[in-house]
Amino acid sequence: MWSVITALFRVLLEVAYYWYKQLEHYLITPAFDPTAPLKQQLLKATDYEEWCAIAHQIDSALGNDLWRQTPGSSKYDYKLISTRLKQLAAARDEENASELVSLLRSGLLRNLGSIANSELYNRSYFGTKLLIEEYISEVIGSLEYLADTRTYFASHQAKLDFLHDTRQSFGRSGLVLHGGSMFGMCHVGVVKGLFLQGLLPRIVSGATVGALVAALVCFVNDDELLPVLNDLPHALACVHHGFSEPSDSTGRRKITTMVERILSAEYPPELLSLAEHVRLLLGDTTFEQAYLKSDRVLNITITPVTAKPHSIPTLLNYLTTPNMTVWSAVKASLGTGTLPHSTTDTNDIVLMCKDYRGQLKPYTTELVTFLPANKAIYGDDRASPYTKQAELFNVNNFTVSLARPYLAPLFAGEQTYRGRGGWLPRLSKVFKLELQHRLRQLAKMGMLPDLVHRVLVDERVQGGEDVTIVPELESLVKDILLDEDEEEEDANDEEDGPDEASENDEDYHDEDVFQNEKEIDTDYYDEYNSGTETPPQHAALKLTHRDDDDHHALRKRSKKVEYYIKTGEHSIWPFVSIIWARCAVEFVLDDLYSKALRQKY
Repeated sequence: MWSVITALFRVLLEVAYYWYKQLEHYLITPAFDPTAPLKQQLLKATDYEEWCAIAHQIDSALGNDLWRQTPGSSKYDYKLISTRLKQLAAARDEENASELVSLLRSGLLRNLGSIANSELYNRSYFGTKLLIEEYISEVIGSLEYLADTRTYFASHQAKLDFLHDTRQSFGRSGLVLHGGSMFGMCHVGVVKGLFLQGLLPRIVSGATVGALVAALVCFVNDDELLPVLNDLPHALACVHHGFSEPSDSTGRRKITTMVERILSAEYPPELLSLAEHVRLLLGDTTFEQAYLKSDRVLNITITPVTAKPHSIPTLLNYLTTPNMTVWSAVKASLGTGTLPHSTTDTNDIVLMCKDYRGQLKPYTTELVTFLPANKAIYGDDRASPYTKQAELFNVNNFTVSLARPYLAPLFAGEQTYRGRGGWLPRLSKVFKLELQHRLRQLAKMGMLPDLVHRVLVDERVQGGEDVTIVPELESLVKDILLDEDEEEEDANDEEDGPDEASENDEDYHDEDVFQNEKEIDTDYYDEYNSGTETPPQHAALKLTHRDDDDHHALRKRSKKVEYYIKTGEHSIWPFVSIIWARCAVEFVLDDLYSKALRQKY
């Protein structure tokens, strides 16, 4: 019976996805598109350098290079930007530090002349107007010149004041990892992609599964972050979360189980392993300790259901709750009863904090139930935790990661119609905004079913401009088909016999990945938490002895995690230009200010 349902569901899914791509191709692609092969290569690029090379070829073929070289556009004040560029360049050539200080302090804004307008970054596949890029580069050069000068500022404190005040007026950027009960691993890829491009903000927020990833990112410093992220697929394959998904002896319930997860917000095994990995890694680390260790601001949003509405803050960080343990906050963000009992200590969530002696104690005496953070409905935007975050940390620019591929047609529409004018992109944008507005209205009035609210409505980020990153819809379809294809591989392995099956899994038995088959030693995490060990690497993890079936199951989990991380990393590449334009000056100011604090005048 299950085999018939599985086969029917897969056929319907493939047919629906085929016609979706055909409709997309009909609406977006002109009758003759010479760049169609290049666009297909763009989707299959394996790294950002390859993606950029292909994007340059597409821009050359479409004539976007000429558009970039032409300063004029109604989308921004190109005359103002051109004038400011000439003034900054002249002042620096003349070594006129006082003029540079006056220009930078009087008009250094993130969106000066509308240069951060998203429409300026949808025409070309790579970059934007060269005038904008030259202006931002000149601002960065001027700041570095002033930071290196020793003759203008009367004292080292005067230089610090200039950098501090300029940074304060420019504002800060924040990364929001929102939701993702099924595809939360894409957040890891987004973080990795931003870090590799030098665009990872110091302020990171997370809700539900996003809180898991945010806690992991804000627990390690820059030197440790990339090794930890690269090793995550192997590390999660090694972690035993104590949860087995229901299936019959043939494994034919997999597709049905995935549909049930989407409907019931049940977490897949790889996310349960991530929860256990983060729990072991964090231990009893507090928000303040995590900040001092990583120099990143971790924000976790929670939704307490209590008779005393203001007894527990909804935004947890090193300022609002410095002594609260990060893991208890992560559990609260996930919600009461959302994780299996074997993954956490108990289904009853108690926020824990440390007293002045370092002893753990409950944050509140009452037993509080927590809803998943993505189910929160705020009647007033001022009550949103993101508004509070903007007030606390001067955040006026957000990069939002939505790990929901089924929202890609709505949120990624402007990127889909890149390089095209006319009525279709405008109609798509109007439809997207209107649909989001009506859904939020219904949610506030309580007329939206819980399933629809959880699947389609995301909390609006207040306090500044935002760039929304969503994985492609293909990841949703491929995930289900990937499971089915692997089940067919399992069946083929059984037919081939144990000898041939073991040869097919030879790559999984690589000694570099699983060299020591012993029980996972949680003391290793304790040693790392105390600062005596380097981040957990796959060669250092210790495994329980497993048979061939267990090895194959773990290989599949590692393969799926790698796929999700790569999907998330790929999803940020089209947005690198706009994120750089909005954040490059800010990150340079941060580095110069930090360097000046450590420097002896």
